[in-house]
Amino acid sequence: MTSCTRRLLAAATLSLGFCSSQALAQTGIACALLDVSNKADFCYAMLAAPSEASFLAESAVKTRLGLISTIQNQIALSQSHRGPSGVNAWASGSTLSLSMRNYPGLPDDPDIALAGTAGADYTLAPGLIAGFALSGGSLDSSLGAYGGFKVNETTGSLYAGWQEGALWANAIATYGRFGFDMTRIITLGQRQETNTGSAGGDNWSAALQGGYVFTSDKITHGPVAGFVHQNVGIDGFRETGGLSALEFGGQARQSTVGQLGYLAIYELGKYQPYVEALWNHEFANTGGDVSAKLVSFKAFPAFSMPAVLLGKDWGEAKAGVKIDVGSGVKLVVEGSADFGQTSTTLLGGQVGLNASF
Repeated sequence: MTSCTRRLLAAATLSLGFCSSQALAQTGIACALLDVSNKADFCYAMLAAPSEASFLAESAVKTRLGLISTIQNQIALSQSHRGPSGVNAWASGSTLSLSMRNYPGLPDDPDIALAGTAGADYTLAPGLIAGFALSGGSLDSSLGAYGGFKVNETTGSLYAGWQEGALWANAIATYGRFGFDMTRIITLGQRQETNTGSAGGDNWSAALQGGYVFTSDKITHGPVAGFVHQNVGIDGFRETGGLSALEFGGQARQSTVGQLGYLAIYELGKYQPYVEALWNHEFANTGGDVSAKLVSFKAFPAFSMPAVLLGKDWGEAKAGVKIDVGSGVKLVVEGSADFGQTSTTLLGGQVGLNASF
């Protein structure tokens, strides 16, 4: 058995746990055709590349959930203090530390994301507001010695908030367009090849959330329920670089996350510390395949490998404080953490100001 075949079988059985016979056979053909100093490393890089590219769609899903949380916080602030003109304006900054783990033996993906969002809303009727938000963000991903990618996204959102007695609800519709630059570093024996590619994608999302509030002395608390639907598209792209450069097919990732939790707020003068716990479940099918094709050999057919597979259930804990700083301005500071999701670790933070006029 050749070194190339042994490495392919090891990646299939030990690293991935499974591998399509088509991909295994076709990658083996490529190993035989290409004149490279270390065929096993080349074949392994080909097997790993589709899962590396699949991190693009998963990071888009996670960062959008963070943006929706930011807007929901600002809707709650706007509802809590309306000025005589019925107009509120706000701005918020957020950061996200996201780590997604690949199949055993393949490169993981730690990310750092930063975003800034600004918006305004208007009172349409007592308890009913409508507004818009614009956001810009960046994400820096590292695949360690295997490269990484950078993403820049611009989004626009329309939202509405409603409150009547103890009942409340909000809705958010968002469209975002992003561009990315991906770098893959391939080690072939004693030398390296660097392949780069750039393309874009978009994300449509709709979110709905509601709840009921109980009041007990200085504590307001109650259940929260909602869902977030996303439709992420990643454009196909072609790398430039060495013999290991690939052309990736487009990706489509749908996500429908249901949320159920509880929120508690303590009234302490101008301070309102709060905690919130949510359980999230992904109803959409996850995983799927990502296709790729060697650029150097146009006759070589495309092959597909599994996208990274993350857990479908996870918890989310939030803790923060809302502060009335005076003159119609409120401040919110929040930290959050996801827990219990297979192959994922997430920590977040945001700071925002909301002014009523």
